[in-house]
Amino acid sequence: MAKKSAGLRPDDYSEGGGLLDNEDVVWNEVRFETWDYGGRGPSTPALKVGMTVVDSGDEVEQYYSAGKAQDWEPSDDGTELVAIGKASGINKNSNTAILINSLVEAGFPAEKLGDDCSILDGLECHMVRIPAPERKGIINKPREDGATYVQTVLVVDSITKLPWDKAATKKGKGASKKAKEVEEGVDDEDLNEKVMDAVIEILSEEEKAISKKVLAAKVHKALKGDDDRSEAVKLVMDDGFLEEGPWEFNAKKGMVGG
Repeated sequence: MAKKSAGLRPDDYSEGGGLLDNEDVVWNEVRFETWDYGGRGPSTPALKVGMTVVDSGDEVEQYYSAGKAQDWEPSDDGTELVAIGKASGINKNSNTAILINSLVEAGFPAEKLGDDCSILDGLECHMVRIPAPERKGIINKPREDGATYVQTVLVVDSITKLPWDKAATKKGKGASKKAKEVEEGVDDEDLNEKVMDAVIEILSEEEKAISKKVLAAKVHKALKGDDDRSEAVKLVMDDGFLEEGPWEFNAKKGMVGG
């Protein structure tokens, strides 16, 4: 009998019992993994969201509990959570459920959510922390200053770009430097020149090559307040554009400059 996977739609959830905050981020890779709370607890299934913080370019991994180890295990490629016990759906009080609910409330179409969490790769959003729900058996210990430590969950506050909203650009060697218009009023030549200038200035301040993800984050920051900001970031992530620029680009490693 084929094993059943856990659905990500909120309707599929079951009943049950110095941090990143207030940041714009890009979700680079979303996968299910077995996690031991950084060595502090038992190994449990969790949703790992690998993300880039736009303002700093820092790459961060956030783990969201998804249930009990006797009920679930990640698939071999990490894209699904496979049932191995009696559970029929992700616990609605788990941090994974809280995260996905916030995602849907922010405007992510629920009908796009199935079993495969990799559909979330490439999401751009703003994330904030909210208090975690009260859970039986978990006591918030007092801090040294006498205050009570309150557990929080990092959730989606608003969505900047859905994963499938990509610039229609040609890929690979010999591709045109121009991105096709994806929004009315976007001028290809002006955008290309604007992004080219921004990349040159950023790379001139770097002592060694940086990843294109970090470069995209720096361009996003450099063009704060610019109407073409989102399209500029899409262009920087395009290998065809990077291969034709006046800089070194290692497509295999995704490194720019040096």
